Amino acid sequence: MADPRGFLKHDRELPSHRPVPVRLRDWKEVYEDFPEDKIRTQASRCMDCGIPFCNNGCPLGNIIPDWNDLTYRGLWHDAIDRLHATNNFPEFTGRLCPAPCESACVLGIHEPPVAIKRIEVEIIDRAFAEGWVVPMPAATKTGKKVAVVGSGPAGLAAAQQLTRAGHDVVVYERADRIGGLLRYGIPEFKMEKRHLDRRLEQMEAEGTVFRTNVNVGVDVTADELRAEHDAVVLCCGATQARDLPIEGRELSGIHQAMEFLPWANKVQEGDLDESPISAEGKDVIIIGGGDTGADCLGTSHRHGARSIHQFEIMPRPPEERPEANPWPTYPMVYKVTSAHEEGGEREYAINTVRFVGDEDGNLTGLDTVRVEQVVTDGHMRFQPVEGSEQHFPAQMVFLAMGFTGPEQNALVEQFGIDLTDRGNVARDDGWATNVDGVFVAGDMGRGQSLIVWAIAEGRSAAAAVDTYHGRGQGGLGPAAAPWCQLSSGAIALRTYSTAKSRIVSTPNTWNSENCLGHTKSGGCRSRTCSIMINRLVMAKRPAARAAGSRAPSRRVTPSAATPASASAATGQLGRLTSANRPVPTAATTADRRDLRVPRRGGSMNVGMAAVMRPTGNGAGRAARTRITSTAIADKTRARSTSFCGAQTSSTVPPDAGTTQPLAKPSTSVGGPRETPSRVAAQPRLWLCPSTSQRPASPVGMSTVSRTSLSQSGNNAGIVGGSETGLSLRSTS
Repeated sequence: MADPRGFLKHDRELPSHRPVPVRLRDWKEVYEDFPEDKIRTQASRCMDCGIPFCNNGCPLGNIIPDWNDLTYRGLWHDAIDRLHATNNFPEFTGRLCPAPCESACVLGIHEPPVAIKRIEVEIIDRAFAEGWVVPMPAATKTGKKVAVVGSGPAGLAAAQQLTRAGHDVVVYERADRIGGLLRYGIPEFKMEKRHLDRRLEQMEAEGTVFRTNVNVGVDVTADELRAEHDAVVLCCGATQARDLPIEGRELSGIHQAMEFLPWANKVQEGDLDESPISAEGKDVIIIGGGDTGADCLGTSHRHGARSIHQFEIMPRPPEERPEANPWPTYPMVYKVTSAHEEGGEREYAINTVRFVGDEDGNLTGLDTVRVEQVVTDGHMRFQPVEGSEQHFPAQMVFLAMGFTGPEQNALVEQFGIDLTDRGNVARDDGWATNVDGVFVAGDMGRGQSLIVWAIAEGRSAAAAVDTYHGRGQGGLGPAAAPWCQLSSGAIALRTYSTAKSRIVSTPNTWNSENCLGHTKSGGCRSRTCSIMINRLVMAKRPAARAAGSRAPSRRVTPSAATPASASAATGQLGRLTSANRPVPTAATTADRRDLRVPRRGGSMNVGMAAVMRPTGNGAGRAARTRITSTAIADKTRARSTSFCGAQTSSTVPPDAGTTQPLAKPSTSVGGPRETPSRVAAQPRLWLCPSTSQRPASPVGMSTVSRTSLSQSGNNAGIVGGSETGLSLRSTS
């Protein structure tokens, strides 16, 4: 926390928008440039909370306080390493995500929250400008082939993670360009497609193969796809639009939003001179008050519509959070997007009764009625308000009422995958469908959701596929904490076992030469190796606790040095193979809470995030969760569980090859917890997430449970499979 009073001295500030008359004449993004000094000032408002709820608010588990702090201090290179550690595509999320992280910002309890999204955008844009975002091809290939169907954010995230893990990945897209809704659906004024194109160039350089104009189920059958690949990941999204089957629906001039928006994208790509569905000179009505409706609004403005009304059946949201919508939940409040700034009328608590047309079948208007919410027998419904009928003239209507799930097409039928009651693809906690080797991620399995959830699920599904191929670390997860000793090339992977009530230290191979930043003398020239983490398991014997004194630490020299053959068993940084992978113990969440990480280790903040842990089967999430402030959070706790080296000189792994009995379990606010019976001072560990010196392949992989992900917002996906060599593990 570089400026502990930053949130007291500075107010929230965002870049100004370009003048409306100017930006309506083009399709460029609406924001003006934001000077570096201002963005650093905004980063200084981060309070570096003892319990950073923003970590839990973000489905990706972004380490937000870290890159806020690094941005304030001008360490942009380190900031992008920290940002890429959990997010493959911050240039997308920083522009398109509604920012649940800002809603969970602790400062937002009584002040405007930290401008997290804007800081994220500035970090990634600077990284691209400086040339820090480079391809990261895998050092070795697995020989496994994986097909990813769909090239939206979930598909791209899964593809990049799997490619970096060494698999041969082919992405199939039925459109003529890669990107899914990122390409055709998101207007240019929200995200210019140059951001997408430069990321795709990186992925192609890493080895990902893209095949466009391939409609799986039509051009390629499911059987053919499975025969050519060892696994298939379905990321086709939830593209079945919700319709409005009322009188007059068949009239000309009524379109789904996704029949309208892609044409504007094609015009900007240079494929067309003008859109075949144009709002120019027309009275336009948009039915649906969400983000898709706002996209239709901004696009209609740029077409030159005569008038625009946007309908929403729900009542107008309040200006401030209601009591039923407390922090840190996402605030359901009145918002004004850039498209709303440009004009148009917003109508709330209104329902369309019928579409009206002329003799030629063309739309001329629609009849509406105002509604109010009533609750009958525990069910909410909309009741018409007598005497509120109103007619609106319209020659064009866009339906933007959301999506009901994936399309029920030949792809779903040919794969023979099961569906849920809501029409989504059914899957287990390992992201697998009922068909062997077929996985699903993103909106196709989750339903319509946010871009951050799509990326999070893509990363996790990739880890599941890697484990399916016998390469992931599976249940080892964050329960193992490594200590590195360069002199012997050994690591003690230490896990806590509830069943045996003891600390188990298992030797594992480590070769410092795999870290491209390390020199033969044992020093590290990686520019961010100055970031240090002191791991210290704070525990006392019951007798020592009663006496008010601390038991001395005990260090035990490893029983035997790791054989050279074992040290060479891995061809890339920290890769655990079947020959050297330690056997996981039955570690539980309660065990892992004992792996404490000090709050500050240099600038690295890896450990003290809040954990919203499900504790029962109550009806509401708030009623069945509790917060563990002293525990290492599920998603941040293990982001440093594998390291590329250590400057330990005389320090050796504690208790390597030995066991220590644990004290009797105790109870705390975080639930029952086992406490080690001794204070064990661990060596100082060093991360090597430098972009220029990082390894050419991910460190390893672990599986994230879908249930865990949905409950805690936790996702780290493939261990180390992001832009940085920094190791990430998630709780399964």
